[in-house]
Amino acid sequence: MTGNKDLRSGLQAISLKGCGLVVALLVCLSLGCCAGSVPSPLMLHTQSLQSLYPEALKMAKEWQQDAYLISARTDFAVNDVDADLSASFFFLSDTYPWTMLHISNFPTLQFSSEEVSIPGLNRAENPAILDSEWPVDSIDALEIAQDSGGADFLQGRSTHDLYLYLKLEKQAVEDGFLTVWFAYYHDRTDKEALCLTIDAVTGQVVGRECK
Repeated sequence: MTGNKDLRSGLQAISLKGCGLVVALLVCLSLGCCAGSVPSPLMLHTQSLQSLYPEALKMAKEWQQDAYLISARTDFAVNDVDADLSASFFFLSDTYPWTMLHISNFPTLQFSSEEVSIPGLNRAENPAILDSEWPVDSIDALEIAQDSGGADFLQGRSTHDLYLYLKLEKQAVEDGFLTVWFAYYHDRTDKEALCLTIDAVTGQVVGRECK
């Protein structure tokens, strides 16, 4: 009888120790303190503006035959494949000097257009973006931004408090204009931001200043 009692006591002790190990492991995992623990990889999602551009350009040409692109923009999201990602294209026309055409696919994913009156628009500051001036697509620009500090910025932050977008635009430089991607990362919680300017032809990061 004594032997059976000792055996039961031993098994209970092992069981309790096992439970303790499980609890400790769960706590450790939740805090990320276990040796060798690796943060979950961030999955980013955005839209290819090069893929969407032909349809937007077709709509712009129906608006005015001489319409030309001056800017484009798309959101990107972290770990959310169902995120409502918007894409926008902005066009000017010499026919309507004070009017801009805004074409967007948000929130229905079907493009719609809107004329926006801009009195006093300085057209010299908004030159055309030619097709040959942005071989780097929005998807490529996001990858470059991630490799240039974006991934470090996002690590450990709440995805619900982030404001993230990519913008294609002309940037004034000493000898004219440079077509660039502007990658913007902003955390609404601590107000921290990361801004990267990427050459839309070479893919080189040429600036890190927020506007």
